[in-house]
Amino acid sequence: MSQKNVELARRAMESAETFYELLDEYVVCDFRDYPLPDAAEVEFGRQAVIDMFRRFWGTFEDYEIDTEDILDAGASVIVVVTDRGRGKGSGVPLERHFAWLWTFRKGRLIRIEPHRTKESALEAAGLSE
Repeated sequence: MSQKNVELARRAMESAETFYELLDEYVVCDFRDYPLPDAAEVEFGRQAVIDMFRRFWGTFEDYEIDTEDILDAGASVIVVVTDRGRGKGSGVPLERHFAWLWTFRKGRLIRIEPHRTKESALEAAGLSE
């Protein structure tokens, strides 16, 4: 099962549309460990999560996200990334390194948690490096 989840995560990182397709109808996106500006601490439901990501990504020019690593965490995976872009209005550059903890059930993404560090995501998954 876990290798399947790693492959699903790889697919999800290929494009926003593929990511959106994998979201469960009742997905929970929990930003309490690593908040986003203008986003709720917790987003519930597929459409709310899609709207939130579109709003966030839409504030940047030249936005890109690079996958550094994908780690098997049982029913979950840890996706270590770097994202970068330039604010549309301000031109201010953004570059962040962080890790997602994604939980899958029956091939669907049911929980998304960004963490400031890979170590924090590992700890949230009940693992340590």
